[in-house]
Amino acid sequence: MVRKEYDLIVIGGGPGGYTAALQAAKLGAKTALIEKEHLGGVCLNWGCIPTKAILHSASLLSDFRHAKRYGISAGEVEFDYPAVIKRSRQAVSRLVKGLTLLIKNSGIDLIEGAGILSGSQDGLHQVTVTPGEAGAEPIELQATKVILATGGEARALPGTPFDGERIISSREAIVSETVPQRLLIVGAGAIGLEFAEIYNTFGAQVTVVEMLPRVLPLEDEETSKALRTALIKKKIKIKTGTVLESAVCDGEEITCRLKPTDDGKVSELVVDQVLVAIGVGGITQGLGLETAGIATEHGFVKVDEFLLTSVPGIYAIGDMTGPPQLAHAAAAKGVYAVEHAFGKRSAGFDGRWVPGAVFTSPQVASVGAREFELAQKGIGVRIGRFPFSASGKAVAEGDITGFVKVLLDEADGQLLGAHIVGHNASELIGELTLAAANGLTGEAILSTIHTHPTLSESIQEACGDALGFGVHS
Repeated sequence: MVRKEYDLIVIGGGPGGYTAALQAAKLGAKTALIEKEHLGGVCLNWGCIPTKAILHSASLLSDFRHAKRYGISAGEVEFDYPAVIKRSRQAVSRLVKGLTLLIKNSGIDLIEGAGILSGSQDGLHQVTVTPGEAGAEPIELQATKVILATGGEARALPGTPFDGERIISSREAIVSETVPQRLLIVGAGAIGLEFAEIYNTFGAQVTVVEMLPRVLPLEDEETSKALRTALIKKKIKIKTGTVLESAVCDGEEITCRLKPTDDGKVSELVVDQVLVAIGVGGITQGLGLETAGIATEHGFVKVDEFLLTSVPGIYAIGDMTGPPQLAHAAAAKGVYAVEHAFGKRSAGFDGRWVPGAVFTSPQVASVGAREFELAQKGIGVRIGRFPFSASGKAVAEGDITGFVKVLLDEADGQLLGAHIVGHNASELIGELTLAAANGLTGEAILSTIHTHPTLSESIQEACGDALGFGVHS
């Protein structure tokens, strides 16, 4: 049996895992990165990157269809959906190759196989790697520090398992070269609504059902309502407060029974495919957690403010530790875990200012507190809003849907939360994240000169509105 010793072993090569490995290498730590499937994890291979590539194609198609409003005649517009998918896979391939080269050039040992915690002795944690190749000899590794970053996987509906063809998850949808004529999407979170945007643009009749009372139930209520209105205008059917009671496949059709949560009348919907997007569960099985004595809770690995598990020297990051299940949150935690492991950090990880974005059209982005959360805590706030319909840049580009909303502490004017609906919201949220994370006030943003004409001026105007000094509000 091959035996190797490291300063750090990282199990899982997604955004959290590979970022942790790269940070460790920069600190001079001898590092091993174990990945059993594809370097880059779900985000790079079946999530963030390919969906954004497909959404970009959908956006271009929509722009061509509406070119006349800009004085441009594009003629009859056609699309080649298999080519759209092919382009998205090419984007994935290019990034994976680049990442692989970066890992190797950083001196990190990239080991292909399934890693499992197999014991501890004399302050060293043992990890056994079973290579994917049949008959290959197991590899025994040991290190003083281990980071678990095995990610998550799509949750299935109870009683309605995935079959990979008719009842699918986003993983199957992201590589499918066909557009169903009639599609039911279960779950109105980011994943469900992004696929609703994609399939609706490419011609499918899309119905979205959500158990909770509104779409994007974790977002600010105003942004949720604004996005719902925009999606309905595109003829996407949305049924909130509704669950999928059953889905019966009969030949080429699926008969779905939809039940309102208020015990209202059950209805039936016949579709060609059902995409289930009800959340992501942590991958915690087959890692030796029980043997190692690592505590879990509700299917996720429990960690403290330093991202340490219940076993000293073993950290956990990313989707396997629960919300927020975002690639950039996992990457940030990967850096923090490494720096804490090697004595570079002493304070706990501050996860208050993790931004989120939904890449529908219009986009939705947010950071910090929601209005209802502050109300529940009894914190007084000054609320400022600025609609893109009053933005010179938005009007010039003909994309005026949405607004910027800021929440300022009534006592000292500090930015406590921000919410954006509109074009490029995912890019605009960066300024507000920087401001909030560094304790800046609405007045500081208001007094910062913004380029004209830009959408970012709307941030300045929203702060002005909250403080009573908005020029155009």
